[in-house]
Amino acid sequence: MKKTFFIPGYSIVRCDRKEGGRGGVLMLIKNSINFTPLPTPARMECITIRIKLEDSYLTVSNIYLPPDTAVDRIELNKLFSPHTVITGDINAKSRLWGSPCQMSAV
Repeated sequence: MKKTFFIPGYSIVRCDRKEGGRGGVLMLIKNSINFTPLPTPARMECITIRIKLEDSYLTVSNIYLPPDTAVDRIELNKLFSPHTVITGDINAKSRLWGSPCQMSAV
């Protein structure tokens, strides 16, 4: 169920979970920031926006990767481009940073 709310001075961009009725991702963007929502991979809980800077752009992606779901590396790689910031609840498990297990990927 999509609950609506309003925070003065901010735009809300959201991607509600289609199954299960709870969850999803949301971004609050200050109204003074010039941004455009971008398309994202269909099978990923994700929001991506492009922010207009003085003479360039910055892309910001907010991602939720559930811990019980394999990561589709091809879909994830589509989000990476020059001048991109990736944020979110990524549940990233890797032996590189001390996790006893490795996240599965497809």
